[in-house]
Amino acid sequence: MPVFLFLIIGMIVAASIAFIVAIFSFTIWSDLKGAPFVKSRKDRIETMLELAEIKPGTRVLELGSGDATLLIAAAQRGAYAQGVEINPLLAWYSRKKIKRAGMEKQIRIVRQNFYECSLAETKPDAVFLYLLPGTLKKLREKLYAELPPGTRIISNAFRIEGLIPVAQENNVYAYHLS
Repeated sequence: MPVFLFLIIGMIVAASIAFIVAIFSFTIWSDLKGAPFVKSRKDRIETMLELAEIKPGTRVLELGSGDATLLIAAAQRGAYAQGVEINPLLAWYSRKKIKRAGMEKQIRIVRQNFYECSLAETKPDAVFLYLLPGTLKKLREKLYAELPPGTRIISNAFRIEGLIPVAQENNVYAYHLS
């Protein structure tokens, strides 16, 4: 009987460690790198797509793409999408979700720190952001340095300090680089 009890305790400890690792990976680690993963509400996703003027052929980029829900919604409207996600578990989960949706040809996930990726390389028409204010402030210079005028920047929940939105709806802010 003591061996059986030892095995049960071992399994409980292993499950606890796995749970802690998952929580760390999905929240704390992402938070340290720019923002925690917080799933966007469906109504906000619709607002973001409308403000970004998504139509067939639009090229979109999401920095901190999380679980790829927004990218899939954009691709369902005919967009070509790329997500940049630093969290390896979220990048893996996103790829699985995209494959299940049958959208591997329209959506690409890059596991990388968005501060280190080339924004100009993707030639996006629209960039989606759901990042904390401090991260948005640091990212602003990169957006202006690497993206052409006219690129639509859509920020969920937080304004980008120093920029004036051209539209605001449902706590989503739209900017056009000038």
